[in-house]
Amino acid sequence: MIPWASLASLILVSIAVLGIARHLRNRRDHLPDHATWYVDTTADLELKDDAAVPLAPRDFQEAQRDFYRRQFRRRMQGSIMLGAVGLLLPLGGWIEDGMLNLAYLALLLALVGWMLMLGIADLVATRHHFERVREQLLAEALAGVRPDSDVTATQAKPRPDTPEP
Repeated sequence: MIPWASLASLILVSIAVLGIARHLRNRRDHLPDHATWYVDTTADLELKDDAAVPLAPRDFQEAQRDFYRRQFRRRMQGSIMLGAVGLLLPLGGWIEDGMLNLAYLALLLALVGWMLMLGIADLVATRHHFERVREQLLAEALAGVRPDSDVTATQAKPRPDTPEP
């Protein structure tokens, strides 16, 4: 029979490896190395050089790249620490000395606490980032509607191809 620490270790290391692979794939999708990062004023949503990310205004684009770079760093650090906790977990049964056991437990608690702080930081940063994205999209949508026109933000002309009710 497999001891619980070995089983928990195997599960944690497996989750960490899968997380690392997923983070690497997401980084490749959000930050392609071959992309040309410049603003095309005639077609902001066209893809350049087969990039995986549509172009946006330069400051927004830099904020996107910075967000995904920091998110990658936070999530990779959390996954690596999860793997470290998984590898350290079975070692606790072999430690006989009381002070060494205390240091081992302090190390595990520090790693778990750091992972918890990384998770909270990721949650706050992601929420803040997408609030800014939403505000920018809302501002762009409202800028497209002129106040002196007949169309307001709550009214829209029906499209000619839609049937009238």
